[in-house]
Amino acid sequence: MSPSIIKKRSRRSKKSTSFQPNEDFIRQATEDFIKQGGKITRIVDVREQYEDFLAYREASNPADEFLLGN
Repeated sequence: MSPSIIKKRSRRSKKSTSFQPNEDFIRQATEDFIKQGGKITRIVDVREQYEDFLAYREASNPADEFLLGN
């Protein structure tokens, strides 16, 4: 075998580190996005609203009690 033969690359690839941005990075990215005309829409957790709705719905209303004869 001649020394000019290329060695096979190892099958193991280096593990890439996961992207974990810090608060400053997020703030800067947000500012850049808005400066370029981007818009940010707030997303509300639906479960929280649903739980509030159920709590309100299940609360006894004096008018309902009177009309239902309780």
